[in-house]
Amino acid sequence: MSDTCSTMRRAVVGVAPTRFGHGTSGAACSAALSVSRPRATKPKPRRTTVANDAANIDAAMKRAAQKKARNPDKAEQAEKALAERIQWGGTKMTLPLDPSKMSVDEAITYLGDLRKDMMEEVMVHEIVDAFPLEGAAAFSTVLARRYGWAHSVPTPGFFGPTPPKIVSMPVGVNETRQIVWGSFEVPGITGRLQTSVGQQHGRAVFVIAGIVRKGSLDEVKLIADEVRRVVREESVYRGQAINLIMDGGSLDYNEPPTFMDTSRVDASQVVFGPSLQRQIDTSIFAPLRYTDACRKAGIPLKRGILLEGPYGCGKTLVSYVTAQEATKAGWTYISIKDARGLDEAIRFARLYQPAVVFCEDVDREASGDERTHDLDSILNTIDGIESKGTDIMVVLTSNHASTINQAMLRPGRLDAVIHVAPPDEFAAARLVGIYGGQMIVAGSDLAPVGEALAGKIPAVIREVVERSKLFAISRAGGGEGSYVTTADLMDSAAEMNAHLALLEKPRDEPSAGEKFAAAFREVIAGNKGIASEQATAEIIELCERIKDEVA
Repeated sequence: MSDTCSTMRRAVVGVAPTRFGHGTSGAACSAALSVSRPRATKPKPRRTTVANDAANIDAAMKRAAQKKARNPDKAEQAEKALAERIQWGGTKMTLPLDPSKMSVDEAITYLGDLRKDMMEEVMVHEIVDAFPLEGAAAFSTVLARRYGWAHSVPTPGFFGPTPPKIVSMPVGVNETRQIVWGSFEVPGITGRLQTSVGQQHGRAVFVIAGIVRKGSLDEVKLIADEVRRVVREESVYRGQAINLIMDGGSLDYNEPPTFMDTSRVDASQVVFGPSLQRQIDTSIFAPLRYTDACRKAGIPLKRGILLEGPYGCGKTLVSYVTAQEATKAGWTYISIKDARGLDEAIRFARLYQPAVVFCEDVDREASGDERTHDLDSILNTIDGIESKGTDIMVVLTSNHASTINQAMLRPGRLDAVIHVAPPDEFAAARLVGIYGGQMIVAGSDLAPVGEALAGKIPAVIREVVERSKLFAISRAGGGEGSYVTTADLMDSAAEMNAHLALLEKPRDEPSAGEKFAAAFREVIAGNKGIASEQATAEIIELCERIKDEVA
């Protein structure tokens, strides 16, 4: 009876028994086996020579033991793989009756073929929807948690093995982590897994590739699913402010994003007039600060905003404060410097939404009357954000809004166009108070200073205050009592206005040649289609008139 049970167990690991003992009840087996037969086709029974020699049974058992000793992992994996298709239970070995009774020979053949199939090698390609380096970081994390460490090995190649590559990946402000990129040997998996990059939805994603035995596929699937969970729940980018590195308008996947230090941002430095401040608060800050309320009110978080105005009026400072507000609210903030990369930046943002994508100087790629390829790409990208369920706010800036193609500015494509003008007298006075701080005499009337500096960019206003501070320090001999008065500020403002006047180049009187050229253009433009003789006569007359004026 024990020989019968042993023979039945050997069938599971691929050693065909020579004979089931006659007159022995299957109920005596300590473990029962239920074999699920494929319903599509019925395996043909093989003719086997059944010997009743007990020595043959012992020899088969010894060969199986020796084979398992030589490669224990291989045998163990085969048994695990068989367990996925075979059910253990009860006290009898159970064979299928449906659609017909399975014979013992059929069971032996099926189990042997099944075990052989589980030992075949297959290629794996598990896509993880993540930035490649973040996916690799999550992969290393999963291997370390599951097996204690990530065992990297050289990758075989035509010119010899390639050692694993160590990549330093920023994971926070002034914080990096070393990521291993290459091939890995994993306990319980026969074969190798390799980090790789693939394409999905037009962007690069992380891929777990490799060649393993079929018996290892379930373990590979468990690893891939855990990597996806880590990327989803423990992402280093989600809820952070980052800069995407672009190369010629394309996202450089060899350069991981860098992190912005929003803790250094001083929101009090953002000072605008009441109307401008209201527009910025409404269109940009409100969806970030009150996300849940916006959702309850049915207000889409998808928005497109253009901040336009002269250089130095505070558009970049608004971007820093936006980054700070976004991260406080759990939004991801993504900054790019090249509008050609807007498409890839928004695709990246979809992974970490709700998100803000901030792009400066969009007029570089969206100017002119003609529809260029780059402009069409930007327009299509912005239009694509309108898809349902996308929580991405796009904020663009421009120093020359008048040059932007009209197709870019139409309502529906941009929800708000906000003109960021130089500070008015009220904003200028507030900036003077902020920049001067405690050095300004308490109770000073700054309204006259604000009027004198109205229309000046914040950098000019700051310089006026700094000059006043220097004068106050010099007046006090560097000691105590270095206070700035309204008179000091007015004097510095007058000096600055004189300084700025030098930068305004006076319009020179046109020369005689320039007058002639202008007159010539006017004649040609106003007399299209006239006879050449008449045009020549008019040009000669103009020349004579210019000569008289010069004389």
